[in-house]
Amino acid sequence: MMRKAMDRMVEGYVRLRGGLRGLVEDARGLQTLEWVALAIVILALLGAVAAYLRNSGENTVGQAVANAIKHFFEQLANGGQ
Repeated sequence: MMRKAMDRMVEGYVRLRGGLRGLVEDARGLQTLEWVALAIVILALLGAVAAYLRNSGENTVGQAVANAIKHFFEQLANGGQ
């Protein structure tokens, strides 16, 4: 049973590697992977900041960030006025 699971994992890895190789071989695929990696890093940082603000016990910092983001989108919706 363990052997079957290992075989499936190896097979999945080989498929994933083959698919990624096709993306990396051309410049557009490589650029796409770079943007995806950048997006993952940004999301991880935002998640870490959100977790810190939630667990820090200081609602003022979290509220200030939320208000700044809200204000930014309100300005964007009003055409920058």
